[in-house]
Amino acid sequence: MSKYPDYLTVKTNKGQKSRARREPSGVFSLFQAPQIQQFKEAFQLIDHDKDGWVNESDLKEIFTSLGESLTRLEVYLPLIVAFLQGYHHPDE
Repeated sequence: MSKYPDYLTVKTNKGQKSRARREPSGVFSLFQAPQIQQFKEAFQLIDHDKDGWVNESDLKEIFTSLGESLTRLEVYLPLIVAFLQGYHHPDE
C-alpha cells in the first residue's frame, strides 16, 4: 500500500516505463485539513475530464463557464510554466 493518497498516484499501463516518484515537498504541512480539502475540491471542479491532470481542454472549459474568452496563448501559458517546473503528464 502506498503512503501517498490515491489522487497523487501515477497510474501506468503494463509495458510503460514507470517514472521516478518525486519526494514530497512538504507543502501540505503549511495548510490545515479543511484548506487541503478545499484545494482538492477546487481541483476536481477544474479537472473536467477527470483524468487527474489539468490540460488545455479543462482550462478552456472552466474559463468559458466563467464567461471568459481566452486566446490560445492564455490557455497554454500556465501549462507551459507547469511543464518547465517539472510537472509532466506521465504519457509525455
